[in-house]
Amino acid sequence: MDSFSLGDVEVTRVVEFETATRPPAVMFPDIGPRVWDDNRSWLAPDHWDPDAGLLMTRMQTFVLRSGGATILVDTGVGNDKSRPATPAFDHRDTDFLARPAAVGVRPEDVDVVVNTHLPADHVGWNTRLVAGSWAPTFPNARHRRARTYAYEFAWRSPAFGGALGACHCVELPFVFHRTDLPALYGDTALLGPRRPPPGLADRTHAAWTAFIRDGDPAWTPYDLAARATVVIDERWSMISGGGDQGAGSRAVPSTPGP
Repeated sequence: MDSFSLGDVEVTRVVEFETATRPPAVMFPDIGPRVWDDNRSWLAPDHWDPDAGLLMTRMQTFVLRSGGATILVDTGVGNDKSRPATPAFDHRDTDFLARPAAVGVRPEDVDVVVNTHLPADHVGWNTRLVAGSWAPTFPNARHRRARTYAYEFAWRSPAFGGALGACHCVELPFVFHRTDLPALYGDTALLGPRRPPPGLADRTHAAWTAFIRDGDPAWTPYDLAARATVVIDERWSMISGGGDQGAGSRAVPSTPGP
């Protein structure tokens, strides 16, 4: 487990498990096998298993603590769930709850659970099997009507000759304000050979910090009528019908409403 801070929020990453999942071509169809081989020194073994030819995936939750509140962001796969279509998720039996307990967080200590979205590997520990029945894992956590904020991170990385583009997770160095890291730059590094637009990391980090602190990143909440979505690039814009914009659209974690 490792920890870091965002403003006055302490964040601890708690890994449930990691496993090899899918071939790189499924996630990155425009990046050929030679590129993976050329970057084996830093991709393997944490991100890629070259022997199996599969990407590595971590199932994890994030523990946020600030102002006396304890928040979990996503809850992993969970135990005892029947998911035969995904053998790695099917009827698991782990000691996961002992891991947040090791950093001082018991199930009854959690005030809020945030599910960024609702696939099986993000909501599994919302419930657990107790005496043959499903029960809330975090009995004191608040469950209220949620506000959701949608975004499309549209800045395109020039890495791999532009093939990487606005790929999944390219926004993370901006969210955590770590675009200063030298390892992120180069022809085959996440952010490519050129520096991103000035101020993009400042504004992105400020929005995510505001969401964590106040529950509002300072743009219009998403609803099914307007589908308001902020487009994050060198210039930010707000669009409606964001669900029609393609795979780049993401949902910022929901936050409990008033």
